[in-house]
Amino acid sequence: MQTPKEPNRINIIGSARKEFAKAGYEKASMRRIAKNAGISTSNIYNYFKSKEEILETILKPALDGVEKGISLVSDDDYIERRLQFSYETLRARFNVALDFVDEHRLLFQLLICKTTSSKYERYLDELTDQITQINLRQLEYFKKNHGIEIETNEFFVRNLVSFFFNIFVEMIRKDIPKSEIVKIEDQFLKFLHFGSKAILLDSKV
Repeated sequence: MQTPKEPNRINIIGSARKEFAKAGYEKASMRRIAKNAGISTSNIYNYFKSKEEILETILKPALDGVEKGISLVSDDDYIERRLQFSYETLRARFNVALDFVDEHRLLFQLLICKTTSSKYERYLDELTDQITQINLRQLEYFKKNHGIEIETNEFFVRNLVSFFFNIFVEMIRKDIPKSEIVKIEDQFLKFLHFGSKAILLDSKV
């Protein structure tokens, strides 16, 4: 068995990124990945156990960033501060997410559009479910600790989460420049911020 070498690993990742972008995960060929990386097909398995492990390695910067965001919005301190968020706070947080997605645009294109038959095929749906449940728990917290009587309807909350995510999904799928999103972000964010604020305020006992 050949001893793994870091330059080969880097070449494999670079080759695989091009292969996945062109053919998609399902039709990507380990033989082509190896050939374009300048190594044998058998040698590629000295670096990665499977095609899916290569995909996971490539997507890691994007996935780690999303997980960091989930940890932030799940934090107890965040929940308590959420009622006090101003529109400018929402806008600043949105732009942090926008910058991150734009910086990792190629990875998100791969994640959203090219992962059929991989474990990431339903990533967007699973992420939407996860954020929906976080929001439902936070609404229950508001009811218990702030006297806000609001119906925690999962269908309604999931559609709001989907609306927010779809801003980024459409940006990726249609390759819309960040500058174009910035031009219209006020319309999206005012709808989300002032609409949700109105619901919460109208629901106080």
